[in-house]
Amino acid sequence: MNTSGKVAVVTGASQGIGAKLVKAFRQRGYRVVATARGIRPFDDPNIVTVAGDIADPATARRVIAEGVARFGRIDTLVNNAGVFLAKPFTSYTAEDYALVKGVNLDGFFYITQLAIAEMEKLRWNRSTRCKNHLSARAGGTVTVTVMRSLPAFRRSTAVASNSKPACSSGMAARAASVSTSREAPDVER
Repeated sequence: MNTSGKVAVVTGASQGIGAKLVKAFRQRGYRVVATARGIRPFDDPNIVTVAGDIADPATARRVIAEGVARFGRIDTLVNNAGVFLAKPFTSYTAEDYALVKGVNLDGFFYITQLAIAEMEKLRWNRSTRCKNHLSARAGGTVTVTVMRSLPAFRRSTAVASNSKPACSSGMAARAASVSTSREAPDVER
């Protein structure tokens, strides 16, 4: 697959799986827009970093706008940012719930909606999807990968607006399998 010129957005990209995804995408020729609260600039001109909290809709707007301004397009979104609190749900405080909901649901919504709007402009003819991850079709197929933010979506969330068969393109899934250790902290957004 020719990936030259393609652009991937990776949330939760400052460390752990997110940082490995940025590296994997670059090794495959993608240009990358990487975002996280504590992300630092890379020395690579083909990586744009946007610091911010993905639960804030302004961060999502900045990420997509900066990606389009710098690279002219968005091809893939990896929703890697996610919060896990190591305590029973029944012990969550209102603040805990707001944190989890903000990153894992609201952040997913804000950036995914904006990224899909940009991807739809490309009017792809080739269908692709990442196995066991969310794929939304719009004319062709828009690839949106859910890594950590919405695990429940990984089972049954292929949203299709047409009936064209999809072929498997597990690049992001393979890149994510580089490390599944516990090196990532509980909060990465």
